[in-house]
Amino acid sequence: MSHKKYIITICISLLAITILGVFWYTQKNTNKPVQTEIQEDVQDEKENTNEKMLYNNDEKIDTSDWQTYRNEEYGFEFKYPDNWFFEEGKISFQEIEIYEIGSDNAPIHFGIYTHNRKKASESDHIFYIEKDFRNNINSHYVINNIDLQVQINNSLFEKYDLTDEKGQYEGDSAGNVIMMVGPQIKNEELFLIFKWEQNPGGKSIKGNDQDIFREIVYSIIITK
Repeated sequence: MSHKKYIITICISLLAITILGVFWYTQKNTNKPVQTEIQEDVQDEKENTNEKMLYNNDEKIDTSDWQTYRNEEYGFEFKYPDNWFFEEGKISFQEIEIYEIGSDNAPIHFGIYTHNRKKASESDHIFYIEKDFRNNINSHYVINNIDLQVQINNSLFEKYDLTDEKGQYEGDSAGNVIMMVGPQIKNEELFLIFKWEQNPGGKSIKGNDQDIFREIVYSIIITK
Protein backbone atom coordinates (compact mmCIF):
# COMPACT_ATOMS: atom_id res chain seq x y z
CA MET A 1 0.00 0.00 0.00
CA SER A 2 1.39 3.41 -0.94
CA HIS A 3 1.96 6.07 1.68
CA LYS A 4 -0.89 8.15 0.21
CA LYS A 5 -3.39 5.28 0.37
CA TYR A 6 -2.31 4.57 3.94
CA ILE A 7 -3.02 8.17 4.98
CA ILE A 8 -6.46 8.07 3.28
CA THR A 9 -7.34 4.81 5.05
CA ILE A 10 -6.39 6.28 8.44
CA CYS A 11 -8.48 9.40 7.78
CA ILE A 12 -11.52 7.36 6.73
CA SER A 13 -11.21 5.19 9.86
CA LEU A 14 -10.96 8.24 12.14
CA LEU A 15 -13.96 9.83 10.41
CA ALA A 16 -16.00 6.65 10.87
CA ILE A 17 -15.08 6.45 14.57
CA THR A 18 -16.00 10.13 15.03
CA ILE A 19 -19.38 9.65 13.33
CA LEU A 20 -20.16 6.57 15.47
CA GLY A 21 -19.13 8.44 18.62
CA VAL A 22 -21.36 11.40 17.83
CA PHE A 23 -24.27 9.08 17.00
CA TRP A 24 -23.85 7.15 20.28
CA TYR A 25 -23.64 10.34 22.36
CA THR A 26 -26.71 11.83 20.66
CA GLN A 27 -28.79 8.68 21.19
CA LYS A 28 -27.77 8.44 24.83
CA ASN A 29 -28.77 12.02 25.63
CA THR A 30 -31.96 12.17 23.56
CA ASN A 31 -33.41 8.89 24.90
CA LYS A 32 -33.19 9.99 28.52
CA PRO A 33 -35.68 12.88 28.29
CA VAL A 34 -37.99 10.76 26.16
CA GLN A 35 -37.98 7.96 28.73
CA THR A 36 -38.47 10.45 31.57
CA GLU A 37 -41.33 12.06 29.69
CA ILE A 38 -42.96 8.68 29.09
CA GLN A 39 -42.62 7.78 32.78
CA GLU A 40 -44.19 11.10 33.76
CA ASP A 41 -47.05 10.52 31.31
CA VAL A 42 -47.65 7.05 32.78
CA GLN A 43 -47.68 8.49 36.31
CA ASP A 44 -50.06 11.28 35.27
CA GLU A 45 -52.35 8.76 33.60
CA LYS A 46 -52.31 6.61 36.74
CA GLU A 47 -53.26 9.60 38.88
CA ASN A 48 -55.98 10.60 36.43
CA THR A 49 -57.37 7.05 36.55
CA ASN A 50 -57.49 7.26 40.34
CA GLU A 51 -59.32 10.57 40.11
CA LYS A 52 -61.86 9.16 37.63
CA MET A 53 -62.42 6.17 39.92
CA LEU A 54 -63.11 8.40 42.90
CA TYR A 55 -65.34 10.95 41.20
CA ASN A 56 -68.28 10.53 38.83
CA ASN A 57 -68.61 14.24 38.18
CA ASP A 58 -66.14 16.95 37.27
CA GLU A 59 -66.72 19.03 40.40
CA LYS A 60 -65.20 17.98 43.70
CA ILE A 61 -67.20 18.51 46.87
CA ASP A 62 -66.21 21.33 49.23
CA THR A 63 -64.97 19.69 52.44
CA SER A 64 -63.61 22.81 54.14
CA ASP A 65 -66.26 22.67 56.89
CA TRP A 66 -66.15 18.89 57.41
CA GLN A 67 -65.24 17.30 60.72
CA THR A 68 -62.15 15.12 61.16
CA TYR A 69 -62.34 11.75 62.87
CA ARG A 70 -59.04 10.51 64.34
CA ASN A 71 -58.38 7.05 65.69
CA GLU A 72 -55.19 7.21 67.73
CA GLU A 73 -55.31 3.54 68.71
CA TYR A 74 -55.18 2.16 65.16
CA GLY A 75 -53.60 5.14 63.47
CA PHE A 76 -55.93 6.57 60.84
CA GLU A 77 -58.11 9.60 60.24
CA PHE A 78 -60.66 10.88 57.72
CA LYS A 79 -63.13 13.71 57.17
CA TYR A 80 -66.92 13.51 57.03
CA PRO A 81 -69.75 16.08 56.64
CA ASP A 82 -70.26 18.25 59.70
CA ASN A 83 -74.04 17.75 59.83
CA TRP A 84 -73.96 13.95 59.43
CA PHE A 85 -74.65 11.41 62.17
CA PHE A 86 -71.70 9.39 63.44
CA GLU A 87 -71.66 6.29 65.61
CA GLU A 88 -68.87 3.78 66.04
CA GLY A 89 -68.21 2.34 62.59
CA LYS A 90 -71.28 4.02 61.05
CA ILE A 91 -71.74 7.30 59.13
CA SER A 92 -75.11 8.54 57.86
CA PHE A 93 -76.81 11.71 56.60
CA GLN A 94 -79.91 10.75 58.62
CA GLU A 95 -80.34 9.64 62.21
CA ILE A 96 -78.98 6.11 62.55
CA GLU A 97 -81.59 3.45 63.21
CA ILE A 98 -80.83 -0.17 64.15
CA TYR A 99 -83.20 -2.71 62.60
CA GLU A 100 -84.45 -5.89 64.25
CA ILE A 101 -82.42 -8.12 61.94
CA GLY A 102 -79.21 -6.54 63.27
CA SER A 103 -78.60 -4.24 60.32
CA ASP A 104 -79.05 -0.46 60.23
CA ASN A 105 -79.83 2.42 57.87
CA ALA A 106 -76.31 3.88 57.76
CA PRO A 107 -75.05 3.84 54.15
CA ILE A 108 -71.37 3.99 55.18
CA HIS A 109 -69.59 1.56 57.48
CA PHE A 110 -65.92 1.26 58.39
CA GLY A 111 -63.89 -0.94 60.67
CA ILE A 112 -60.66 -2.72 61.51
CA TYR A 113 -60.40 -6.28 60.18
CA THR A 114 -57.97 -9.17 60.51
CA HIS A 115 -57.41 -12.66 59.12
CA ASN A 116 -56.37 -13.79 62.62
CA ARG A 117 -59.35 -15.38 64.41
CA LYS A 118 -57.67 -15.21 67.81
CA LYS A 119 -56.92 -11.49 67.48
CA ALA A 120 -60.52 -10.81 66.43
CA SER A 121 -61.93 -12.81 69.34
CA GLU A 122 -59.88 -10.80 71.84
CA SER A 123 -61.33 -7.41 70.81
CA ASP A 124 -64.79 -5.93 70.33
CA HIS A 125 -63.37 -3.48 67.79
CA ILE A 126 -61.61 -5.91 65.44
CA PHE A 127 -63.56 -8.10 63.02
CA TYR A 128 -62.55 -11.35 61.38
CA ILE A 129 -62.55 -11.84 57.63
CA GLU A 130 -61.31 -14.77 55.58
CA LYS A 131 -57.75 -14.63 54.29
CA ASP A 132 -59.06 -15.37 50.80
CA PHE A 133 -60.75 -11.99 50.58
CA ARG A 134 -61.99 -12.52 47.04
CA ASN A 135 -63.67 -15.78 48.07
CA ASN A 136 -65.36 -13.94 50.92
CA ILE A 137 -66.66 -11.31 48.50
CA ASN A 138 -67.83 -13.90 45.96
CA SER A 139 -69.90 -15.63 48.64
CA HIS A 140 -71.92 -12.45 49.22
CA TYR A 141 -71.73 -10.30 46.09
CA VAL A 142 -71.39 -10.22 42.32
CA ILE A 143 -68.24 -8.37 41.20
CA ASN A 144 -69.10 -5.80 38.51
CA ASN A 145 -65.65 -4.59 37.50
CA ILE A 146 -62.09 -5.76 37.78
CA ASP A 147 -60.34 -4.75 40.98
CA LEU A 148 -58.63 -1.37 41.04
CA GLN A 149 -55.69 -0.28 43.15
CA VAL A 150 -55.95 3.33 44.22
CA GLN A 151 -53.28 5.50 45.83
CA ILE A 152 -54.84 7.66 48.55
CA ASN A 153 -52.55 9.96 50.51
CA ASN A 154 -49.56 7.63 50.01
CA SER A 155 -51.51 4.51 51.02
CA LEU A 156 -52.60 1.83 48.56
CA PHE A 157 -56.27 0.80 48.66
CA GLU A 158 -58.11 -1.88 46.69
CA LYS A 159 -61.52 -0.95 45.33
CA TYR A 160 -64.30 -3.50 44.77
CA ASP A 161 -67.40 -2.52 42.75
CA LEU A 162 -70.10 -5.01 43.77
CA THR A 163 -73.79 -5.84 43.57
CA ASP A 164 -75.76 -7.70 46.24
CA GLU A 165 -77.85 -10.01 44.05
CA LYS A 166 -78.30 -12.59 46.81
CA GLY A 167 -80.26 -10.32 49.15
CA GLN A 168 -78.12 -10.41 52.27
CA TYR A 169 -80.80 -8.72 54.40
CA GLU A 170 -83.28 -11.59 54.72
CA GLY A 171 -83.76 -11.53 50.95
CA ASP A 172 -83.64 -7.75 50.58
CA SER A 173 -80.72 -6.47 48.52
CA ALA A 174 -78.16 -3.85 49.51
CA GLY A 175 -78.06 -2.90 45.82
CA ASN A 176 -74.75 -1.57 44.56
CA VAL A 177 -71.91 -1.84 47.06
CA ILE A 178 -68.51 -0.15 46.98
CA MET A 179 -65.80 -1.60 49.22
CA MET A 180 -62.41 -0.01 49.82
CA VAL A 181 -59.78 -2.22 51.47
CA GLY A 182 -56.83 -0.38 52.95
CA PRO A 183 -53.25 -1.45 53.61
CA GLN A 184 -51.87 -3.13 56.72
CA ILE A 185 -51.80 -0.75 59.67
CA LYS A 186 -49.63 -0.52 62.80
CA ASN A 187 -47.34 -3.20 61.33
CA GLU A 188 -49.84 -5.80 62.52
CA GLU A 189 -52.32 -8.19 60.90
CA LEU A 190 -54.88 -5.40 60.74
CA PHE A 191 -56.36 -3.43 57.87
CA LEU A 192 -59.04 -0.79 57.36
CA ILE A 193 -62.21 -1.39 55.31
CA PHE A 194 -64.76 1.22 54.21
CA LYS A 195 -68.07 0.14 52.65
CA TRP A 196 -70.93 2.03 51.01
CA GLU A 197 -74.34 0.45 50.32
CA GLN A 198 -76.95 1.81 47.96
CA ASN A 199 -79.75 0.28 50.06
CA PRO A 200 -78.46 -0.07 53.65
CA GLY A 201 -80.34 -2.74 55.54
CA GLY A 202 -82.07 -3.61 52.28
CA LYS A 203 -84.04 -0.35 52.27
CA SER A 204 -83.89 2.33 49.57
CA ILE A 205 -82.98 5.74 51.01
CA LYS A 206 -83.49 8.97 49.09
CA GLY A 207 -80.41 11.17 48.92
CA ASN A 208 -77.86 8.40 49.47
CA ASP A 209 -74.98 10.06 47.59
CA GLN A 210 -72.11 7.81 46.51
CA ASP A 211 -69.95 10.86 45.77
CA ILE A 212 -69.91 11.76 49.48
CA PHE A 213 -68.55 8.30 50.24
CA ARG A 214 -65.81 8.75 47.65
CA GLU A 215 -64.85 12.10 49.18
CA ILE A 216 -64.68 10.56 52.66
CA VAL A 217 -62.48 7.75 51.37
CA TYR A 218 -60.27 10.18 49.50
CA SER A 219 -59.57 12.00 52.79
CA ILE A 220 -58.28 8.91 54.63
CA ILE A 221 -54.78 9.23 56.07
CA ILE A 222 -52.97 6.27 57.60
CA THR A 223 -50.89 7.74 60.43
CA LYS A 224 -49.19 4.58 61.76
